Amino acid sequence: MVGYNFSMQVHYIKDFEYDTFMIWMMLGFDDPSGVENRAKSMGINVADLKKISSVEDYKDIKDFLEKLSKKKYQECEDQIDSIIPKYQSEWDKINDRFSSEIEKITVRKWDHEIYDVVVSPFHPGISTNGGDTLVRSAFEDPKGQTRITAHEILMSHIWNILFDKFKESKNDSLMHFWGLNEITTVAILGLEPNINTLWREQERGYDNYLRNYPQLKPLMNLLKDIYTNKKDFDEYLQKSVEILNSGEYK
Repeated sequence: MVGYNFSMQVHYIKDFEYDTFMIWMMLGFDDPSGVENRAKSMGINVADLKKISSVEDYKDIKDFLEKLSKKKYQECEDQIDSIIPKYQSEWDKINDRFSSEIEKITVRKWDHEIYDVVVSPFHPGISTNGGDTLVRSAFEDPKGQTRITAHEILMSHIWNILFDKFKESKNDSLMHFWGLNEITTVAILGLEPNINTLWREQERGYDNYLRNYPQLKPLMNLLKDIYTNKKDFDEYLQKSVEILNSGEYK
Protein backbone atom coordinates (compact mmCIF):
# COMPACT_ATOMS: atom_id res chain seq x y z
CA MET A 1 0.00 0.00 0.00
CA VAL A 2 3.00 2.29 0.24
CA GLY A 3 2.84 5.06 -2.33
CA TYR A 4 -0.93 5.35 -2.58
CA ASN A 5 -2.26 8.87 -2.27
CA PHE A 6 -4.78 8.93 0.56
CA SER A 7 -5.31 10.80 3.78
CA MET A 8 -4.85 8.69 6.88
CA GLN A 9 -7.85 8.67 9.22
CA VAL A 10 -8.29 7.62 12.84
CA HIS A 11 -11.47 6.00 14.13
CA TYR A 12 -12.15 5.55 17.85
CA ILE A 13 -14.20 2.41 18.41
CA LYS A 14 -15.46 -0.06 21.02
CA ASP A 15 -14.32 -3.66 20.53
CA PHE A 16 -14.91 -6.02 23.45
CA GLU A 17 -13.29 -9.04 21.79
CA TYR A 18 -10.07 -7.31 20.77
CA ASP A 19 -9.79 -5.55 24.11
CA THR A 20 -10.21 -8.83 25.98
CA PHE A 21 -7.66 -10.64 23.81
CA MET A 22 -5.13 -7.89 24.47
CA ILE A 23 -5.35 -8.53 28.22
CA TRP A 24 -3.76 -11.92 27.59
CA MET A 25 -1.30 -10.49 25.07
CA MET A 26 -0.07 -7.85 27.51
CA LEU A 27 0.06 -10.06 30.61
CA GLY A 28 0.99 -13.40 29.08
CA PHE A 29 4.42 -12.19 27.99
CA ASP A 30 7.23 -10.11 29.46
CA ASP A 31 6.72 -6.35 29.46
CA PRO A 32 9.62 -3.85 29.42
CA SER A 33 8.05 -1.92 32.30
CA GLY A 34 7.38 -5.12 34.27
CA VAL A 35 4.30 -7.29 33.91
CA GLU A 36 3.28 -6.57 37.51
CA ASN A 37 3.26 -2.83 36.79
CA ARG A 38 1.26 -3.42 33.64
CA ALA A 39 -1.33 -5.50 35.52
CA LYS A 40 -1.62 -2.86 38.23
CA SER A 41 -2.24 -0.15 35.64
CA MET A 42 -5.01 -2.34 34.19
CA GLY A 43 -6.69 -2.92 37.55
CA ILE A 44 -5.93 -6.65 37.56
CA ASN A 45 -5.00 -8.25 40.87
CA VAL A 46 -2.02 -10.50 41.55
CA ALA A 47 -4.03 -13.73 41.67
CA ASP A 48 -5.64 -13.06 38.29
CA LEU A 49 -2.27 -12.02 36.86
CA LYS A 50 -0.72 -15.35 37.87
CA LYS A 51 -3.60 -17.24 36.28
CA ILE A 52 -3.41 -15.24 33.04
CA SER A 53 0.38 -15.32 32.71
CA SER A 54 0.57 -19.09 33.24
CA VAL A 55 -1.46 -19.88 30.12
CA GLU A 56 0.29 -20.39 26.76
CA ASP A 57 -2.77 -20.57 24.52
CA TYR A 58 -5.50 -17.92 24.51
CA LYS A 59 -8.28 -20.47 24.06
CA ASP A 60 -7.40 -21.92 27.47
CA ILE A 61 -8.01 -18.59 29.24
CA LYS A 62 -10.60 -17.03 26.92
CA ASP A 63 -13.69 -17.83 29.03
CA PHE A 64 -12.05 -16.56 32.21
CA LEU A 65 -10.94 -13.33 30.54
CA GLU A 66 -14.31 -12.71 28.94
CA LYS A 67 -16.00 -12.97 32.35
CA LEU A 68 -13.42 -10.61 33.85
CA SER A 69 -13.78 -8.21 30.94
CA LYS A 70 -17.58 -8.36 30.93
CA LYS A 71 -17.68 -7.31 34.57
CA LYS A 72 -15.44 -4.31 33.83
CA TYR A 73 -17.45 -3.34 30.77
CA GLN A 74 -20.69 -3.45 32.75
CA GLU A 75 -19.16 -0.93 35.13
CA CYS A 76 -17.61 1.31 32.47
CA GLU A 77 -19.54 0.94 29.23
CA ASP A 78 -21.42 4.21 29.66
CA GLN A 79 -18.07 5.96 30.11
CA ILE A 80 -16.69 4.32 26.97
CA ASP A 81 -19.74 5.21 24.91
CA SER A 82 -19.74 8.82 26.07
CA ILE A 83 -16.00 9.44 25.69
CA ILE A 84 -15.57 8.01 22.17
CA PRO A 85 -17.20 10.97 20.34
CA LYS A 86 -15.26 13.42 22.52
CA TYR A 87 -11.96 11.69 21.72
CA GLN A 88 -12.90 11.62 18.05
CA SER A 89 -13.76 15.31 17.99
CA GLU A 90 -10.42 16.32 19.48
CA TRP A 91 -8.42 14.05 17.19
CA ASP A 92 -10.22 15.30 14.08
CA LYS A 93 -8.92 18.81 14.82
CA ILE A 94 -5.32 17.67 14.31
CA ASN A 95 -5.63 14.68 12.00
CA ASP A 96 -4.80 16.23 8.62
CA ARG A 97 -1.81 18.19 9.88
CA PHE A 98 -0.48 15.24 11.85
CA SER A 99 -0.95 12.88 8.91
CA SER A 100 0.79 15.11 6.37
CA GLU A 101 3.66 16.15 8.65
CA ILE A 102 4.50 12.54 9.55
CA GLU A 103 4.66 11.64 5.87
CA LYS A 104 7.02 14.56 5.22
CA ILE A 105 9.30 13.75 8.17
CA THR A 106 9.53 9.99 7.63
CA VAL A 107 9.37 10.19 3.81
CA ARG A 108 6.84 7.39 3.78
CA LYS A 109 3.14 7.24 3.05
CA TRP A 110 0.91 5.72 5.68
CA ASP A 111 0.57 1.96 5.27
CA HIS A 112 -3.07 1.98 6.37
CA GLU A 113 -5.86 4.28 5.32
CA ILE A 114 -7.67 3.90 8.65
CA TYR A 115 -6.26 3.29 12.12
CA ASP A 116 -8.81 1.96 14.60
CA VAL A 117 -8.31 3.01 18.22
CA VAL A 118 -10.07 0.66 20.62
CA VAL A 119 -11.16 2.66 23.66
CA SER A 120 -10.52 0.42 26.65
CA PRO A 121 -11.35 0.26 30.36
CA PHE A 122 -8.13 -1.75 30.88
CA HIS A 123 -5.21 -0.58 28.77
CA PRO A 124 -3.45 2.81 29.02
CA GLY A 125 -2.06 2.43 25.51
CA ILE A 126 -1.03 -0.34 23.11
CA SER A 127 0.58 -0.01 19.72
CA THR A 128 1.05 -2.72 17.11
CA ASN A 129 3.93 -4.01 15.01
CA GLY A 130 2.92 -2.28 11.83
CA GLY A 131 -0.80 -3.00 12.06
CA ASP A 132 -3.86 -0.76 12.01
CA THR A 133 -5.44 -1.35 15.43
CA LEU A 134 -4.34 0.45 18.61
CA VAL A 135 -5.74 0.64 22.13
CA ARG A 136 -6.19 3.66 24.40
CA SER A 137 -7.62 4.27 27.85
CA ALA A 138 -11.23 5.36 28.26
CA PHE A 139 -10.36 7.52 31.28
CA GLU A 140 -8.44 10.49 29.91
CA ASP A 141 -9.11 14.10 29.14
CA PRO A 142 -10.30 14.28 25.51
CA LYS A 143 -7.83 17.03 24.63
CA GLY A 144 -4.97 15.47 26.57
CA GLN A 145 -5.30 11.99 25.07
CA THR A 146 -4.20 13.00 21.58
CA ARG A 147 -0.43 12.89 22.13
CA ILE A 148 -0.31 9.32 23.47
CA THR A 149 -2.79 8.23 20.82
CA ALA A 150 -0.43 9.74 18.25
CA HIS A 151 2.45 7.89 19.93
CA GLU A 152 0.77 4.50 19.50
CA ILE A 153 -0.16 5.23 15.87
CA LEU A 154 3.29 6.55 15.01
CA MET A 155 5.03 3.53 16.55
CA SER A 156 3.10 1.29 14.16
CA HIS A 157 4.16 3.49 11.24
CA ILE A 158 7.82 3.44 12.31
CA TRP A 159 7.79 -0.35 12.73
CA ASN A 160 6.99 -0.64 9.03
CA ILE A 161 9.93 1.63 8.21
CA LEU A 162 12.29 -0.38 10.44
CA PHE A 163 11.10 -3.69 9.02
CA ASP A 164 11.80 -2.48 5.49
CA LYS A 165 15.18 -0.86 6.17
CA PHE A 166 16.61 -3.19 8.81
CA LYS A 167 15.63 -6.82 8.41
CA GLU A 168 17.17 -7.68 11.79
CA SER A 169 14.45 -5.60 13.45
CA LYS A 170 12.00 -8.45 12.77
CA ASN A 171 13.87 -10.60 15.28
CA ASP A 172 14.25 -8.06 18.06
CA SER A 173 15.01 -10.49 20.88
CA LEU A 174 17.01 -7.89 22.84
CA MET A 175 14.29 -5.28 22.23
CA HIS A 176 16.83 -2.81 20.86
CA PHE A 177 14.61 -1.82 17.96
CA TRP A 178 11.60 -1.53 20.25
CA GLY A 179 13.62 0.97 22.32
CA LEU A 180 14.68 2.83 19.18
CA ASN A 181 11.06 3.01 18.05
CA GLU A 182 9.84 4.34 21.41
CA ILE A 183 12.53 7.02 21.47
CA THR A 184 12.13 7.97 17.81
CA THR A 185 8.39 8.35 18.26
CA VAL A 186 8.92 10.69 21.23
CA ALA A 187 11.48 12.66 19.21
CA ILE A 188 9.13 13.22 16.28
CA LEU A 189 6.21 14.17 18.51
CA GLY A 190 8.22 16.41 20.83
CA LEU A 191 11.15 17.83 18.84
CA GLU A 192 9.49 18.62 15.52
CA PRO A 193 7.99 22.14 15.87
CA ASN A 194 5.10 21.52 13.48
CA ILE A 195 4.12 18.42 15.45
CA ASN A 196 4.96 19.52 19.00
CA THR A 197 2.54 22.46 18.78
CA LEU A 198 -0.37 20.06 18.17
CA TRP A 199 -0.37 19.15 21.87
CA ARG A 200 -1.36 21.06 24.97
CA GLU A 201 1.53 22.80 26.71
CA GLN A 202 1.83 20.10 29.37
CA GLU A 203 2.03 17.32 26.77
CA ARG A 204 4.79 18.93 24.69
CA GLY A 205 8.47 18.13 24.57
CA TYR A 206 10.83 15.17 24.75
CA ASP A 207 12.67 14.80 28.06
CA ASN A 208 9.70 13.99 30.29
CA TYR A 209 8.54 10.96 28.33
CA LEU A 210 9.27 7.22 28.69
CA ARG A 211 9.79 7.50 32.44
CA ASN A 212 8.18 4.06 32.78
CA TYR A 213 11.20 2.69 30.87
CA PRO A 214 14.21 4.00 32.84
CA GLN A 215 16.47 1.57 31.00
CA LEU A 216 15.98 3.70 27.86
CA LYS A 217 17.13 6.99 29.42
CA PRO A 218 20.85 6.78 28.40
CA LEU A 219 19.96 5.96 24.80
CA MET A 220 17.25 8.61 24.83
CA ASN A 221 19.77 11.26 25.87
CA LEU A 222 22.18 10.16 23.17
CA LEU A 223 19.64 10.01 20.34
CA LYS A 224 18.24 13.46 21.13
CA ASP A 225 21.40 15.10 19.79
CA ILE A 226 21.48 12.83 16.77
CA TYR A 227 17.86 13.64 15.98
CA THR A 228 18.15 17.40 16.37
CA ASN A 229 21.30 17.48 14.20
CA LYS A 230 20.13 15.05 11.53
CA LYS A 231 20.36 15.82 7.82
CA ASP A 232 17.21 13.78 7.25
CA PHE A 233 15.23 10.99 8.88
CA ASP A 234 17.10 8.21 7.11
CA GLU A 235 20.46 9.51 8.33
CA TYR A 236 19.10 9.58 11.87
CA LEU A 237 17.96 5.97 11.62
CA GLN A 238 21.25 4.81 10.14
CA LYS A 239 23.29 6.48 12.89
CA SER A 240 20.92 5.18 15.57
CA VAL A 241 21.19 1.59 14.35
CA GLU A 242 24.98 1.90 14.28
CA ILE A 243 24.78 2.70 17.98
CA LEU A 244 22.45 -0.27 18.60
CA ASN A 245 24.96 -2.54 16.85
CA SER A 246 27.98 -1.19 18.67
CA GLY A 247 29.73 -3.40 21.16
CA GLU A 248 29.35 -0.80 23.88
CA TYR A 249 25.57 -0.67 23.59
CA LYS A 250 25.16 -4.44 23.40
